[in-house]
Amino acid sequence: EKDSLTHLRKEIERDQGIRDEMAKRANLAAATHDALKSIHEEFAGETRDLIGSTATEYFRELLDHEGKKTLRDIVVDSDYSIQVYDHWQKPFLANISAGQRQIMSIAFIAALGRTAAGKDILQMPLFMDTPFGRLSHEHRRNLLENVPKWCAQWVLLATDTEFGRLEAKILHDTKQWTKFYILKGTGAGSTQIEPIPVTQAENLLRDEAGGN
Repeated sequence: EKDSLTHLRKEIERDQGIRDEMAKRANLAAATHDALKSIHEEFAGETRDLIGSTATEYFRELLDHEGKKTLRDIVVDSDYSIQVYDHWQKPFLANISAGQRQIMSIAFIAALGRTAAGKDILQMPLFMDTPFGRLSHEHRRNLLENVPKWCAQWVLLATDTEFGRLEAKILHDTKQWTKFYILKGTGAGSTQIEPIPVTQAENLLRDEAGGN
């Protein structure tokens, strides 16, 4: 009976030891989870702040004179939604114009790329497809003058109704316009790409975007 009780006691002690070990592991796992969650939240917050500050920097470069009087910051909220604040730190996104919303989107996309790259100059190509449609002349000028400074390569697709001789001259004056192509539809879903010297671009474009 004594041997039997001794054996039973050892089994109980062993089971208790296993439970204690499992409890320690559970506590360690919970502490690790909480630590990683805290690190993630801190990192995500810093990243959102960085994207917001970079987008704000770009946004202010693109805004026209009147927009700069009212609009101030782009902020990425905790749920990753975007808000625009005025100079009085009041939410203003619902009140901005279509053109201001367009350049806000451009600034935010460029900020995402720059933050992901971790460099001041975006190394990957930045593609924009007909971005001028809703933009005023001043917004267009700011876009053409500043975007080439943001990235190593800017690929701009534009129609002749939004990119004329004036826009070409502004872009040419940045001294960073190196290639110019004309895309012509050839039917059956095909497009012919014709390279043109940049120096000849102005002669092929309209006097004014949307004009003759």
